[in-house]
Amino acid sequence: QNQLQQAVDNNLAAYTEKSSEGVYSMQGAATCVDNSTGNVVAIVGSRSQEDIKGYVLNRAYQSYRQPGSCIKPLNVYTPYLQLGNTPDTKVTDSQIDGGPANADASYAGEMTLTDAVKWSKNTVAWNIYQQITPKTGSSFLIKMGFHKIWVDKDYNAGALGGFTYGVTTEEMAGGYAALANDGVYRKATCIRLIVNASNKTVVNETNRDSKVYDKSASRMMTQMLREVVLSGTGTSANVENAIVAGKTGTTNASKDVWFCGYSKYYTTTVWAGYDYPKEMSGVNSRVNAIFKDFMTAVLRILFPRANIVAPWSIRRIHAHGQILSVQSGANVLRMPMAPPAGPEDLSQDAQKKMLHTVEVMYRYLKNYGYYLTPGRGDSLLYPHWVEDPEPAALEEAKTEETENPETE
Repeated sequence: QNQLQQAVDNNLAAYTEKSSEGVYSMQGAATCVDNSTGNVVAIVGSRSQEDIKGYVLNRAYQSYRQPGSCIKPLNVYTPYLQLGNTPDTKVTDSQIDGGPANADASYAGEMTLTDAVKWSKNTVAWNIYQQITPKTGSSFLIKMGFHKIWVDKDYNAGALGGFTYGVTTEEMAGGYAALANDGVYRKATCIRLIVNASNKTVVNETNRDSKVYDKSASRMMTQMLREVVLSGTGTSANVENAIVAGKTGTTNASKDVWFCGYSKYYTTTVWAGYDYPKEMSGVNSRVNAIFKDFMTAVLRILFPRANIVAPWSIRRIHAHGQILSVQSGANVLRMPMAPPAGPEDLSQDAQKKMLHTVEVMYRYLKNYGYYLTPGRGDSLLYPHWVEDPEPAALEEAKTEETENPETE
């Protein structure tokens, strides 16, 4: 809780204007939920003000605001993926007569769905929402308890977050956590159990799983949202000590600014703006920084730097002449998987030995919440949405490692 409050306060500190009641005019709100339970673990409804007594508005769940492009993964793109589309599906970014413009006023023509998400192309989202129908897209939000969007279920403006009332950071946290959980939604709540004086259960929120999205669609959406923070509109929100995925959101004239994202463990949604909306500038980077600062701090507490590396006291492992190194103080396994000529030039025995080492590393690193998978480039650690190796292979790796560990 303190970490989230501090991130909001620090990043909005430059906005010192106050209302006639002495309350900061520029405000922020944020919600963080535990992905494994859906329980709210931190919630901030305003900037800290010790001189204000009795000010009780909690914007995190009481203020409904326009979410901008942050809504697209929930009601446009993941439903579209469930129809059989993929991150590589070709879409067209072009001007629409009587429709929305792109925020950057540029139009790229044919592009992949991933690029449309990465660069937050309004035209693509608008066309897809028309294709799947607003009623279908909004049904996913209704299933996840978005209380005030039902009045807009027939309108295409919902593709861009244009709602009559809006959404809260608490609702958005529940929606994004569903993507992190392979499509399983849990209502974001601070309440687990309420019993009365007779010890009879009045409220029980411990068992509230509901399937909203397909597993494959959720994982593909995560893959695209990962690109947003790696090389798209959300690079300033990327977290160095973890794998995160997320989406930026800005309304017309930047009257509401958002970032919604998640790691394997936590989902955090952030909003900034004025209680009476007015045009802003330069706030996007501050909202992204709130997410980054908070997630960096929390994940560092969860995984202290000394424990991020594998439990072995190792820096290098050899697999058929290839050096696999765990970089101290970072969760990245840098791993030349084969000589430049390619793995196909290795003997079957050599390939087996290399695979064995990968599986052993996987087994140990999994204890720290990361999954290992070969891929292009040198960053091979991904969160839980990557498929596990075969259990039999892991058991074999466990036995062989115990008998003959390859360490240095």
